[in-house]
Amino acid sequence: RTPVVEPKFDSEKDRILNATNPLDVLGLSPNVSLSVIKSKYRELSIKYDPNKGIINKSDVQKEQDHKISTKLNNAYSQLKRQNLD
Repeated sequence: RTPVVEPKFDSEKDRILNATNPLDVLGLSPNVSLSVIKSKYRELSIKYDPNKGIINKSDVQKEQDHKISTKLNNAYSQLKRQNLD
């Protein structure tokens, strides 16, 4: 059996942008509770809010934070739906 190798990313932003699994987007392991998912989502949403600190951000940073925010929202919505089913 071949071991599964997790891809290594240089930063949290790279991990979020390149992850395909919603749990990987949030940086969580499988079998976590909905409350842990919600807590991590809120933490990352505040950290990467595209409108926070907007004066000090370049256009590239704003665009990247917007992509991250969208990815976080989609991952959270998907995980919430899976837990409600």
